[in-house]
Amino acid sequence: MSDDLGTFFDPEELARAEQQRQQHAADKDSETSGNGQGTWPLPEPLIAQKEDADPYPLEALPPIIRDAVSEYQPYGQQPLPLIAAAALSCVSLATQGLADVARDDYLIGPISLYCLTIAVSGERKTSADNWFKAPLVRWMVVTRDAQQAEVDEANAVIAAWEAKRAGLLAKIKAATGKPVGKDSPSVKQLQDELVELAQDKPDPVLIPRLFYEDTNSPTLACDLASDWPSASLWSDEAGLVVGAHGMSDDMAMGFFGLLNRLWDGKPFDRDRNTVRRAYVRGRRFTACLMMQPVVMARLLSIAGGACRAMGLLSRFFLAWPSSTIGTRKYKDVAELPAISRLGRRIEELLNLPLPVDPEAPAIMALRPPVLQLTQRAHRAWACFHDDIEAELGKDGRYADVADIGAKVAENAVRLAAQFHILNHGVQGEIDSKTFYRAVLIAQWHLHDARRALGAFDRPQGIVDAEILLEWLLRQPAGPIEPRKILQLGPRALGKDVKRRDAALAVLVDYQFLIPLSNGRKRQYLLNPRAKEAL
Repeated sequence: MSDDLGTFFDPEELARAEQQRQQHAADKDSETSGNGQGTWPLPEPLIAQKEDADPYPLEALPPIIRDAVSEYQPYGQQPLPLIAAAALSCVSLATQGLADVARDDYLIGPISLYCLTIAVSGERKTSADNWFKAPLVRWMVVTRDAQQAEVDEANAVIAAWEAKRAGLLAKIKAATGKPVGKDSPSVKQLQDELVELAQDKPDPVLIPRLFYEDTNSPTLACDLASDWPSASLWSDEAGLVVGAHGMSDDMAMGFFGLLNRLWDGKPFDRDRNTVRRAYVRGRRFTACLMMQPVVMARLLSIAGGACRAMGLLSRFFLAWPSSTIGTRKYKDVAELPAISRLGRRIEELLNLPLPVDPEAPAIMALRPPVLQLTQRAHRAWACFHDDIEAELGKDGRYADVADIGAKVAENAVRLAAQFHILNHGVQGEIDSKTFYRAVLIAQWHLHDARRALGAFDRPQGIVDAEILLEWLLRQPAGPIEPRKILQLGPRALGKDVKRRDAALAVLVDYQFLIPLSNGRKRQYLLNPRAKEAL
């Protein structure tokens, strides 16, 4: 307890509290000393960063974003890159439907961004996410409420149409195979009426849905085909995404492929017997995922590493900032005007009419105008592209993240387009100063991706230990016998005794498991502080 905090309490009350604390600690020591080793040690992390992060280029952010991030950070005290990623994701979702961007006459594509931030539990991911996402949520709620009467009317019209269709189908069924009466319509006449009715099918009113979280490939494809055309995969607890049924080994590749298509902005026709058909056309999609290191490790291992092998991870701005836990003394705040200014600007952009393709108004398929680079900005982009490309070869600085480096120049252009829209709307061209700001951000993320992914490049024994630890944490408390791990343990380890023993040895070395002496029978006890270490 700090001296400052102690001044707010009565000395006798403090003395009693300290006595209770000491007694509680003694009781806890007694409970956890069953193996004769005294208090349980804090295990060492299985995943650790190998080098420090570079300082985040805060000054590269446009003033309206920079001011909001700088204003919030002393209050929330999360790592700066985590806060910035939340802000940039919000800007991406607000701008992505308004324009595409051209790198040259042929390289034209969306401006959407995918952001992935790794942070341990307790890093206040949810708080940062909620502060910056608030205007998006508020706009969605207000817009839905304003549309409610229109939605109710449209639903009534659709219900009446469906009743007419059901009635015609019933008449066709009743008339089939029967002689036509004097005043009864023929089957052909009824079929013609059905065709005419189908051509007059009323359109539903689309209401904004900006966020998806616990979903899978079939569901997401079908929802996007008929829902709001600008949306996101968004989670401040991405274990809900990575651990969902849609991320099982059997389904993950389809999910990764769909997310790749959405980042590219390409149409997607899903036609399977098990679900309704979905034609995803004219959609723009952002991803904002915050996850713990153990969840990231799981994502990298799904379907034999398909997330990276299929190129999904290369599309992300990846960050693993240094933790601020342990340094965050409470700070009061009266107002946060810079966050309010950014929020108002985001709502202004959301209120702009989306550029809908006149040939597909019913599904609100987007056909955005194309933002161009000035000649100077284009030369800067070409230089940046070539400089990065030169570092992707076998002996280059980014050779181990060549997949991510190959897309960093495009991500920089996308980010520059968002900065331009934030400042100027969809008019004009993207100048070189705006592009240079985006380059500094994109290059920082490329460097941090190399640093972060290096922490997950580990020997097989460490990977197996992590898989085994995840399984052990779900088991009932009590001694653990190696033979039961072979019988009931994680499938990834199979029945391989050597892999099991190597994983157990790692968990003992890192103090997640404590060996027990019990004659010839090998047993282990899971360290009660295992979750604390994770």
